[in-house]
Amino acid sequence: MSQLNQLSFSRNNVIFLCLCLGGLLLLVIIGILPLNAHHRKLDQEITEITQQLARQNQNQTDIATIDNILTKLDQQPTPQVAELAPLPQNKTSRITDDFRAFAKEVSLNVDRIDPLLDNKTDWSSLSVKAECYGELNTLRLFLLKLLSLPYVRKIDRLEIHPGTSTLRFTLIYTIDLA
Repeated sequence: MSQLNQLSFSRNNVIFLCLCLGGLLLLVIIGILPLNAHHRKLDQEITEITQQLARQNQNQTDIATIDNILTKLDQQPTPQVAELAPLPQNKTSRITDDFRAFAKEVSLNVDRIDPLLDNKTDWSSLSVKAECYGELNTLRLFLLKLLSLPYVRKIDRLEIHPGTSTLRFTLIYTIDLA
């Protein structure tokens, strides 16, 4: 009979056992599940930080590439700038011919070259707008060649726009007319 008493559970024992199981279940719901959610949040933050580091590494690579280009440009000889001499008005076709020739020499592609004639009253000078595209290192050589023309007085504005594979340049410069 003593063995039977040992194997039988009293009502109090069953209640105690249910309370223990309920406590364990409550511990899992309150303690472990939020910990798992916090763990997922930390994993997401680690992923975001890894992506930021990858972007920073790419930026560092881009900066190093630009530094290399600038170093190469500093090592190239600078052409002499010619003395200013106006372009005869009957030779204005040279504006586009010279521009395209210099662009071709440095591998710069030309889209358009247009004289800006809006409200033009003073014909001693003329502004020219040119649109082209290519690499940044070729632009410097091209500008130096352009400024070596005796009738080019100054570069008024240069805009650089990122393109899909190369940079796009909009250039406005002033020439002197005779």
